[in-house]
Amino acid sequence: MQQRLKGNLILFGLLPGIAVPLLVLLIAATTSIDIIPTLMSDPTHTLDVSPLTGFVSSLGVFVWIAVTAICTFSSRLLHARGETESSRFLAIGAAITAYVAFDDYFRVHEFILPSIGVAEKYVYLTLGTGVVVYLYLYRALVLLGPVINLALALLLLGLSVVIDTIHERMPHWSDAWLAFGEDSCKWMGLIFWAGYFIEMAFILAGRVLKSQGAALISNDEPELSHAGAPEFIQAESETA
Repeated sequence: MQQRLKGNLILFGLLPGIAVPLLVLLIAATTSIDIIPTLMSDPTHTLDVSPLTGFVSSLGVFVWIAVTAICTFSSRLLHARGETESSRFLAIGAAITAYVAFDDYFRVHEFILPSIGVAEKYVYLTLGTGVVVYLYLYRALVLLGPVINLALALLLLGLSVVIDTIHERMPHWSDAWLAFGEDSCKWMGLIFWAGYFIEMAFILAGRVLKSQGAALISNDEPELSHAGAPEFIQAESETA
């Protein structure tokens, strides 16, 4: 047990704590020392803008990360209880959500991938196809949760992509209203996505915990007294 705790401390504590500053130093060594504040400091401080800049976008990233954490924890719990399929369902859901959070915050599909020759439309196509295949493969589990939440999430997130595409092709349209429409759809979509997966985590983990709790209650019966029993039975009872 102590060895396992020590391993978890290194894996989830010391390793990430040391790796990130070292990565920043490596980037600075290959570029310029002046990049350190850019990588380490708060963006609003570095850019000298209002702390409310990107408020809704940043709040959305917090929601994505919260869903990722809940699904990951529930997946690990189900895996420990031998519920492989349910564990994988939540683990893949957590991975998709984590990618979207990373993509949303660092603008992967808008800036990073296009800079290396991957068009934005291919990112959307790959992600959309992956989500559809994932939901189809686990359709039996998908139907256990609030499907209306999931349907609204996919509809609104897809609509935000459509508005973004319209904005790119019709730049003369009002930036403010298009940005409001796109980000409102994305915000509502991620809230419905969060509602679905949080509920699924509670349903799947709760079902296992309830079944195991019932088994414990049924086994929680008073032990029979061995007084007056043969000596070998009393010895076995004392040894147990």
